[in-house]
Amino acid sequence: MVFPGLLEIPLTVALLMLRPRARPGWPVVLALALNLARFGLTAASHIRFRGQLGANGMAPGSLESLMSADHLTQGFSIARAVLYLWMMSLVVGAGDPVGSPAGGAAVDRRAGA
Repeated sequence: MVFPGLLEIPLTVALLMLRPRARPGWPVVLALALNLARFGLTAASHIRFRGQLGANGMAPGSLESLMSADHLTQGFSIARAVLYLWMMSLVVGAGDPVGSPAGGAAVDRRAGA
């Protein structure tokens, strides 16, 4: 699951640059920060676990610390998923095409308008 997570980082940066103009950038920046925090925490916990594994062997305390760090990383992933769904609901609910020339404003397509 490392490659999809790493691929998400440049795609989130692209989303930040190509988002509809009427939508704020802070949710995308927050999603990027949550993803980077997840990778930082994962790397730190795995480095610490490998150090404990080499020094003490397979100790229950080291495995528990790895599992508690995994719970935090899953929390970051769930928060990102909720954030992406919320952002998508804003775009779909407004009917805004990405990069619309109207600055993201909804277009009235009724016959008399």
